[in-house]
Amino acid sequence: MSNISRGRVTIIFVVGNHSDDKSNRIETIGRFHSYKKGWIDEEKLKTLSFSPSEPNSVMWICGTPNFYKTLAGSRKDKMTADSILVKLGYKENQVWRS
Repeated sequence: MSNISRGRVTIIFVVGNHSDDKSNRIETIGRFHSYKKGWIDEEKLKTLSFSPSEPNSVMWICGTPNFYKTLAGSRKDKMTADSILVKLGYKENQVWRS
């Protein structure tokens, strides 16, 4: 993956069981994939993601309705001011939802 993308794409899996899981342990799966233990929160996004001010920076999110609500406000509607991605500076056109 990293040879093809030349560092422009980073895939990080974050795996947790509950919202108060604040662990940060990194586990490796195979040659190019790793995952971080814990729950996706504002702090993890600050440290793991590209800055929204970088050219062509986008965030692709996929998950449960509560996950969308926390990160973007909604899966289908525009982002809300209290969502994590808005607080971090992401604009609507930088957030891809699936």
